[in-house]
Amino acid sequence: MKKIFISTILLSASLVACGGGDRVAKKSSTDKGVKTLNLDSIAAVSPQKVGPDTNVKIAYQNYRFTAPIINQLIHTKLEVSFDWKKKYLYGKATIALKPYYYPTDTVVLDAKGMELKEVSMIGGKGKAPLKYTYDNKQIHIKLGKWYKKKRNLYFVY
Repeated sequence: MKKIFISTILLSASLVACGGGDRVAKKSSTDKGVKTLNLDSIAAVSPQKVGPDTNVKIAYQNYRFTAPIINQLIHTKLEVSFDWKKKYLYGKATIALKPYYYPTDTVVLDAKGMELKEVSMIGGKGKAPLKYTYDNKQIHIKLGKWYKKKRNLYFVY
């Protein structure tokens, strides 16, 4: 009799300590073929069916292409001075580049937040001013004629 009484007390104490069956499955959801069942502290996830078409779709969604290469940068020369009180950088940039593969008549340079005084091309006859547009992020420089990939171009701005 004592053995049955002690067994009953131990069984009921273990059920109370475990919390019974009310906390076993809190939430179950099915999303995109993956079934998730959240238990007390364990999450059970059924594997997603993956076929060859699914792998291609996932790879295509994660693909990040690079920007097209139009010009090849050869050299950059910077002549700068600082105004620490105004937090300004004054300077002149001389850039040497050439068309990467195809001939080009336009050069686009990143120049965020710059104040431009002059954009010119250095050639055999000295500096020649160039027409350009600036949208506070990039400079679009019109060269006036087409240049092939074997020709180095020098700009000052």
